[in-house]
Amino acid sequence: FPYLGALPRDEWANALGVLWNRPQHRDALVRVIAANAIPADVPRFTEALSSLDTGTVRAAAGALVKLDAKGSANLYA
Repeated sequence: FPYLGALPRDEWANALGVLWNRPQHRDALVRVIAANAIPADVPRFTEALSSLDTGTVRAAAGALVKLDAKGSANLYA
């Protein structure tokens, strides 16, 4: 899925829900969406923290920190 990151998010955002429902794709998707994280992705990043892949956990945690740094009040509420 690295090619998704090269496209504008609005071109592949609709497919994200379908792909997310396939667990074998989640680690790769987290790495892609973490690059341009939006508050709507918080549940996905939170879920990704339980991944066995350390790169995925790092990407998810980094995205959560980045989103919180942008001043998203009640991000984790």
